[in-house]
Amino acid sequence: MNVDKIITELLLEEGITKEDLELVDLEIGYSPVVPFKGSRPMEVIKLEGGFYRIPECPFVGLNITPESLTIMRYRYLINRH
Repeated sequence: MNVDKIITELLLEEGITKEDLELVDLEIGYSPVVPFKGSRPMEVIKLEGGFYRIPECPFVGLNITPESLTIMRYRYLINRH
């Protein structure tokens, strides 16, 4: 089983589809993210070179790709009250 298929299956367990992710706009000035299922919303910093960082959450790495951030932002959008 390849990595993309595993990731897709894990996202589907959260109710996240590729079509859903296409609706996420990363250019919105203030929009927190939820780094992983069950975590709280956190602030994001945009870095040079198109990467992002979540200072409060060292578990997700220092240079987050736009693709990963899109998933995290979608988690925030579907779970906000």
